[in-house]
Amino acid sequence: MKELHSKLLNPDETMPRSEYPRPQWVRDSWWCLNGKWDFAFDFSSSGEARGMHKDGEFPLSILVPFCPESRLSGIEYIDFITAAWYRKTVCLPTLPAGRVILHFGAVDYKTKVWVNSKLCGTHQGGFTSFEMDITEALVEGENTIIVGVIDDMRNMRQPFGKQCILYKSASTSYKRTTGIYQTVWMEFVADRYLKNAQMTPHAQDGTLDIRVAAERAVAGDKVLFTASYKGKVVGRGEAGISFGQATTQLKVDEVHLWAPFAPEIYDLKLELADKNGKIVDTVESYFALRDVSLTKKALTINNKPVFMRTILDQGFHRDGIYTAPCDDVLRRDIEMMMELGFNGARFHRRVFEERSLYWADMLGYIIWGEYSSLPYMGGPESLYDLMPEWIEFVKQYYNHPSVIGWMCFNETYHKIELDLELERMFYNLTKTLDPYRPVIEASGGVHVKTDMYDVHEYCQKPETMEKALAPMLEDPNYR
Repeated sequence: MKELHSKLLNPDETMPRSEYPRPQWVRDSWWCLNGKWDFAFDFSSSGEARGMHKDGEFPLSILVPFCPESRLSGIEYIDFITAAWYRKTVCLPTLPAGRVILHFGAVDYKTKVWVNSKLCGTHQGGFTSFEMDITEALVEGENTIIVGVIDDMRNMRQPFGKQCILYKSASTSYKRTTGIYQTVWMEFVADRYLKNAQMTPHAQDGTLDIRVAAERAVAGDKVLFTASYKGKVVGRGEAGISFGQATTQLKVDEVHLWAPFAPEIYDLKLELADKNGKIVDTVESYFALRDVSLTKKALTINNKPVFMRTILDQGFHRDGIYTAPCDDVLRRDIEMMMELGFNGARFHRRVFEERSLYWADMLGYIIWGEYSSLPYMGGPESLYDLMPEWIEFVKQYYNHPSVIGWMCFNETYHKIELDLELERMFYNLTKTLDPYRPVIEASGGVHVKTDMYDVHEYCQKPETMEKALAPMLEDPNYR
């Protein structure tokens, strides 16, 4: 991992959060767009009608990737923000030969993006990463990127996690986050390129299933795979592309298993080659061999029982709110928990950034992935608000060996039939997306269909806790 670490850990120190934002899919040719952006509030949500995406006024300046509610953004506006606008001008002396992809780590909540007044894409969801191809909108010289955001969390429809719906933080809800709050970056790729991969380890067999998506691939293209362990090549493979997909099973010569406190990581190089063998695109990645399973008594990793001594991590930062001030904070958070004897965390009611998962992978720290529950479940509209981003979330976390399970909802104690059916549906959907990890459909709530039963009990006395939990042995739905 030496070369990969070098690329990831030597950012431009003059720019906030300029380390490489997507450590499991690395290219050399990228441009971090964090830093100063023009900014404007839009409390009436009328900005698009007023032409903000064309020639609007931007009276403020904000430091991206920090949200306007945070101190680090330079604004620190703590009241509700229903909509906002961002603008940044970048200069391209010449247009690149291939494609230009604009990436957003996360934007809360509904996003529209224009480049040179041309609408390039939209996204709904405040937690997952998204991207768009902006090649056709670019010109030589100055290019203006405008981002419009709507974040009306008081409509009680959109998921907002632990953000407080009251003016000030109250109880277990905290400061809000609006707009851009993770890294914005441009990536320069070839005209046809490797878009993403799904990697499924089979530790007992020493194999890795890989399914790669290739954008704009043509007949005869194929993908080459090279796995290395501590600099030594331990596996090679290749797969032809059909309908933009390439699939193979890569077997390694040396089996080194990933486990809590004992992470073993393989480097993986993926290369897109044309029919003549010319390399068109190259991506550096990593993977680990780790199996998760369940017995009647325990969750196991690589067939060894694991006692989950984990914390509930809500991921708020004093000055950046949803955004850590620097990458070292993400790493040090995990190191401190491990020094205290904890072996993992439940990432609670939000999607943590890729860098957090990277450090969990590298340090051997297990993670339960959890999305933000709706404030009030029920009704078919819940599917529209939840399902698309849940699918994005599972795909975004899928390749990380540190992720050992999924929690769809949190503390759903009510027994409304529509809500119970929603829990069942999300369990089935998640098992379809990922059959290799356990799924808890409602952590601490009424269980309808789940791989593990869990209860939220905060009593610190063993005798009282034993009595309180006893009914679960007979009826897991006793709550």
